[in-house]
Amino acid sequence: MALRSQPICAQGYDISDLELIHHFTTCTVHTLLDVYGLHSSDVLTMYQRRTPRLAFAHPFLMHAILSFASLHLHWLNQNSAASASGRYYALSCYHRGQAVLTYNPRD
Repeated sequence: MALRSQPICAQGYDISDLELIHHFTTCTVHTLLDVYGLHSSDVLTMYQRRTPRLAFAHPFLMHAILSFASLHLHWLNQNSAASASGRYYALSCYHRGQAVLTYNPRD
């Protein structure tokens, strides 16, 4: 799989997105596996390593992952800082929209 040659910042990603991808691979994945009772090292590897790697070549998937991770952070922060929760919700909405806009069925 070839990775895009542009630096990630040139593709429109920023430091918040690095936070989100980190959260996805270290926390969201575990919550997802716990909710669905999928406690397999193969499934964990797929979500922690293969899916993010695939997302580097498919912007819609990257945005979907970032949206999912930010929605997870929104959910985790609901009862704490309202500004953090609102920020994550806004990021989720943004990345969901970008996922739809960048989806290409031929990709």
